[in-house]
Amino acid sequence: MSRLQVYRVTVPLDVTHTELTRRKGEAPDLPPLERWLGTGVDTDRIELFPVANLQPMSLGDYLVSAHDVVPEAVLQDEPLHAIEGHVLLVPEDALYGTPSPGPELQLVAVFGLIEPDNAVRPLPPADVAPQSITPPQSDIPRMSDARMSGMVALAALVVLGLLTVLIVVMA
Repeated sequence: MSRLQVYRVTVPLDVTHTELTRRKGEAPDLPPLERWLGTGVDTDRIELFPVANLQPMSLGDYLVSAHDVVPEAVLQDEPLHAIEGHVLLVPEDALYGTPSPGPELQLVAVFGLIEPDNAVRPLPPADVAPQSITPPQSDIPRMSDARMSGMVALAALVVLGLLTVLIVVMA
């Protein structure tokens, strides 16, 4: 199971580094996170921001909605709700070793993440009635045979008239 480490930053900062700032193309001057964590870290996977930026959302709600943290674990974690100032969120797989945080960081919590359910299951049977092979009935009434015959005769007369005019003109 993947896990997310939540650290409280104990030194004053004026930097924000989140998925949103990366998408905007912002590249802030980050503090020495590798020294602070005591190991290498993929800075494209971490988030560093002031908790106040989340208002009116709580940090717990953000962790559940943005990082797929198990909701029950967040509700039971009192120190998480007391964090003020900056917070550093580090997925375990963004670390290149075992962290040993320095005095700049205080580990507040480690949360399990909801794993995707990729199990293959058969689809339920379709609730579809067999289609009718008879064409649908139209609201337009069918033409009578007499009317159809009259239209054919009229078309024949028009064609004969046009041929007669063509012969007279060419002669």
